[in-house]
Amino acid sequence: MSAWLDNHSAGKWSGEVRYDYGRGNLALNQAGTSATFAAETHAMHYDLQWRFASQEAAIQPFVSGGAGIKIYRGTGTEEVYQPLSNFALLTKVQDLTPLAVGGGGLRVRLSDHITLRLEVHDYLTPFPNKVIVPASGAKVGGWMQDIVPSVGLSFAN
Repeated sequence: MSAWLDNHSAGKWSGEVRYDYGRGNLALNQAGTSATFAAETHAMHYDLQWRFASQEAAIQPFVSGGAGIKIYRGTGTEEVYQPLSNFALLTKVQDLTPLAVGGGGLRVRLSDHITLRLEVHDYLTPFPNKVIVPASGAKVGGWMQDIVPSVGLSFAN
């Protein structure tokens, strides 16, 4: 789920303040063994957009990029034993991470006040090692990447 407020300039640039909510499972997999844990994410970011067509065009392809924060939150029930605990533990805590966002899509004007949006965003964060805690002696790291396609409607006065 996403919500955004945008500001269009007279040119081809615009900006958006966005909030994105995601729900799913954290998962560890190794040689046919798996561990899962319910989780959710909250992302807040500001994106700059550049449109390839004017604001008055019926179809407006665009690219965007921005930055913000993302909160990973474990919401499952912790158990005494988790499979693959010799690698990492899935925990019921939250982890605040920096966020980089890139994306693009199409805006299709349905009327003067309604626009259909078809988008794909790539959310990049450092590995959330408070929610997925490496076991003693294990190393985890790098970046988490989440590619999210979406379809939405925007309404303007």
